[in-house]
Amino acid sequence: MNQLPNYLPSPSTDRWEELKPIIEQLYLKEKKKLADVVRILKNAHGFDAVDHQYKHHFKKWQWKKNIPKSKKDKIAEQLESRARAGKAGTSIALQGRTVELHKIRRHMKMKARAESGAMVLKKPSGIESVVAGHVDISVATPSATSPQNAPSPTGLFLKEKAAIDRAHLFAQGQHDKLLMSMNGEERRVMLEWLYQYWFFCFKTAKNWGKGPPAWTEKLLDFARYHPHSRRSLPGTPQDPMPQSEAQPGDYPTPTSFCRWFIHVRPDWPDYQEIPDEEVSRDSTGQDPDDESTWLPWPNDWQEPPLPIRLRDALEHNDFSSISSTILPVAIPQIAKAAQRSPDELLLESLGFSIMARNLAQVESIIQQLRRKNIDFTWLYPLHMTTSYLDGYKTCCDIFGTLLSWVGSQKLSEMFVNELGHTVLDNLMISILKSHSSVMPVVVDDTLKDTARFAGEEIDICGRWDADSPCVRHLLTKGNPSTPFSWKHKFCHTSIQTICHCIIQMHHKTPSRLMRTASGLYGRRCFDCGMKLQLQPLHSLVMTAYHLASSGCQDEDLFGMLACLLCFISCGLDPRKTASVSFALFMQTIPSEIACAHEELTPAELAEKISTYSVSNSWSAQVQSGWAVFCGVLRLCEDIHVEPERDGDDVTMEDYQDSSRHIIGNHDLGNELLHLHLRSHNLVPCFRTRKDLATLWASVQAELLTYRRLDDSMDWISQYFSMDELRHQLDQGEPLSVKYAEQDLLQPHCICGSFNCYPLATLSDATEPDIANLDIWERATYGVILDD
Repeated sequence: MNQLPNYLPSPSTDRWEELKPIIEQLYLKEKKKLADVVRILKNAHGFDAVDHQYKHHFKKWQWKKNIPKSKKDKIAEQLESRARAGKAGTSIALQGRTVELHKIRRHMKMKARAESGAMVLKKPSGIESVVAGHVDISVATPSATSPQNAPSPTGLFLKEKAAIDRAHLFAQGQHDKLLMSMNGEERRVMLEWLYQYWFFCFKTAKNWGKGPPAWTEKLLDFARYHPHSRRSLPGTPQDPMPQSEAQPGDYPTPTSFCRWFIHVRPDWPDYQEIPDEEVSRDSTGQDPDDESTWLPWPNDWQEPPLPIRLRDALEHNDFSSISSTILPVAIPQIAKAAQRSPDELLLESLGFSIMARNLAQVESIIQQLRRKNIDFTWLYPLHMTTSYLDGYKTCCDIFGTLLSWVGSQKLSEMFVNELGHTVLDNLMISILKSHSSVMPVVVDDTLKDTARFAGEEIDICGRWDADSPCVRHLLTKGNPSTPFSWKHKFCHTSIQTICHCIIQMHHKTPSRLMRTASGLYGRRCFDCGMKLQLQPLHSLVMTAYHLASSGCQDEDLFGMLACLLCFISCGLDPRKTASVSFALFMQTIPSEIACAHEELTPAELAEKISTYSVSNSWSAQVQSGWAVFCGVLRLCEDIHVEPERDGDDVTMEDYQDSSRHIIGNHDLGNELLHLHLRSHNLVPCFRTRKDLATLWASVQAELLTYRRLDDSMDWISQYFSMDELRHQLDQGEPLSVKYAEQDLLQPHCICGSFNCYPLATLSDATEPDIANLDIWERATYGVILDD
């Protein structure tokens, strides 16, 4: 404490306390300068003290004209909280003294300006908890409001501040927290705008390079598809509440017949690229609802590139039917953040290009990311691709392209996503999502609050897309989940796409990744706490069970047999055990009861399911298919033997003697059929039972030759019979279908592959004349991509 000069007498303590109310009135309430307070007290009250004596007592009395920043922050938080609650005008007292609102507004504006200047787009982040210390602040609603209930300056600013804060949440990808900060009407408007932005980005990415040069509000036709109630939308946070399925007839429905993709080789004699129409700068004749009228763009229409188009859309909002002035989020701040975040925009463009299945854009953006050394593993692009599979336009091409561009280390980092699901798990989810009534919680109990699977707005069989009228009408009814009535059995188009992705993965990833434990159907033993985690083949068994129990009409499990043989051909060991509590997995006992888990092979798990009473309610087709699935799985386990040597040790004798690996009636001499001879040792059960290799070859031929073209046709061709296979298994006979019996198969390797790798085309596998796929309006042809 400062000492007073000896020549200046110090006023007594009683005198200071006596004059304290007067000093407070002058200094704190009337805001007079200290020099004026000293002069007034001396002249009017004979109180002779100097400024540092006043400052000493101000400190003693804890008087401050200026409010500390920390307290201003707390006051601002309370003001914002009251504004969100809809409370009107506000008075503030700090330690019993009224605080001037204009000072708090100035503080909040300065802080908001600084935060907005630093705002950038970020990948989704977790919500952090902040515990605030105690501050003696009182915030209350005055008894009288402003004239005619007009919004106060503070109220207007708080509304603007809330919009800016929400822009931060949008930029950080925290959409759930963003929606939680809003009231019901604000949330409805925001959900609609989020959907419109998602739809614009999807439509732009999907059709980049052709058709209309810019997708505006008018072209996107939002007025026609105005929602009555939209609670959850593609690309937006999930609505945790279950939603009832809209009634048939309330909306247009998709066709029941698949479309399909046909892989061909560049030298295929019947394949010829159809030249593009003459490039035109006139977009007036292009009907946005009729792709047949669309023309390819001139080169200069590709500028600005896709990421900049997405950014500009945020700035201009010309894609939306909702004015930016009524949005409960500050669009200008989002646009500025996007402008400062070119790398994040590039990543977002990759995500939309994957969802839209635009292969050319995926390749282009990955090249840019690699040049800039930008990590995109956190996007989990392989999981995203398998959530948006398209067996009509791209099949496995985007998946294979991503595998080719990503190195082994990055593949390891992105093979298991944040939910603990492997890429193979996502393929199993795709089967159930597209061909059953199974809900997300069935495959993973952490998804109990999730009403729909990712990617439901896109059909793997090419029957609907996110921009199809049937999907858009469905969303207007407030139901984002695909109606079960739209789905059909696990069909050839879908089977081919799933199997091709598995084969591509086997071909382009380290083999250890294929053996990664599954993250689906997980349970934990209540008694000992052990995590009961399945292996990939066990997960396949559980997926087959749920497809059998909750699949569509006419389901026969041919697709699950195909996936099983595909897994075996890729080297998965059918003898690998997993800790399983059958009662827990089948949910026949509460999880609180101690479970007796045991080590089971996939075949043992399947056989336990066969004794489960629910299987008796299955159709005859499903029961036959399940018997074949279980029988082939048991056969693979029983005849599996250890590889003779490491599969990577391929000698010259292997190449010279490759003809011993040929199955078929053709004399090919020393022609090399299969350069990847390591696969011979990876499929020991095929080596032991050649009929299994031929069965896998027959499955591939079936997928390459046959589709159900109308309701009068069977789902499987005359050359493949699940009932015959069941009879052969029951009698212990070699397995055979008509593709082999009628000599329709081309020579194939002991691993079941034809004279190609990794994917077979029609002419590689069988006689093209038996195929029925050349329906031009339903088929897409694509050249097999080089590695």
